Amino acid sequence: MSLEKWVEHGWLRREPTSTGEIKDLLGIVDRSLADSKVEAASTDFRFIAALNAALCIATTALRASNVTSGSMIGVTRGFAPRLGASLAPSGGNSEFWP
Repeated sequence: MSLEKWVEHGWLRREPTSTGEIKDLLGIVDRSLADSKVEAASTDFRFIAALNAALCIATTALRASNVTSGSMIGVTRGFAPRLGASLAPSGGNSEFWP
């Protein structure tokens, strides 16, 4: 399914972006990945840092396409489950593919 269809369904909305915004988001990704490698940190913290990097790179891809979910809540409650459904193999197990 194209991003345009997601916009039509109201799951995403068009919003202009800038080079500065993309640079800022990539900076968050870099910092989060660096944090995830700190061996003195707990495993839980390292996982959260890596998850933050993954969510932020997904947001960066959306913003580079001039679309947004509106909030991180939109990403986790709206975008991520629908993405899983979009990527699910035909006849896939719904237990693993929302």
